[in-house]
Amino acid sequence: MKTRRALIAAAAAEFDRNGYAGTSLARVCSAAGVTMGALTFHFPTKGDLASAVGDEGADLTCEALRATAQRPAQGLGTLVESTVTLARLLEEDVVVRAAARLGQERAGTGMNSWHAAWMPQVRELLDRSAKDAEEYGDLAGIELLVIYLVAGAEAAVRAGKLDGSAQEQVRRLWELLLSGAGNRSASA
Repeated sequence: MKTRRALIAAAAAEFDRNGYAGTSLARVCSAAGVTMGALTFHFPTKGDLASAVGDEGADLTCEALRATAQRPAQGLGTLVESTVTLARLLEEDVVVRAAARLGQERAGTGMNSWHAAWMPQVRELLDRSAKDAEEYGDLAGIELLVIYLVAGAEAAVRAGKLDGSAQEQVRRLWELLLSGAGNRSASA
């Protein structure tokens, strides 16, 4: 199990930095301190290794979102905090960042997408706060907003174009939206 964890951690760093096509299994072995034989014992193909990284990133994400959803919040607060959590994970966790990148690069290969792992929880939060969410627009529009906020956070983290942290930026964007929408409905 220790070797498997070391391989997933080393592969995540490689996939995050170089993408699927640019990742060398030899570099993964070197970074993990194992032989190619040990790698292929645990992961017979590069695709199997990528799937393991994707699964680990999805598991970490779902666990973090479950913890966020258990905190007390009102209205759209839990959805906002969940979006901030996703931005934080992308910023701080190389396995999550690699899973997100692999999910995009390997779409259509049968690999589970990182985005598909957290979207059901977002939809559940939207359903739970439907009455509050309607004040700010339709639920489908808010779901799309979450997708764009997370994609934007991912792009900013990957490009290193952050003024502050990704989670601070996502929180600030939510505040702009929610205060603007509240003002709009008050003046209508």
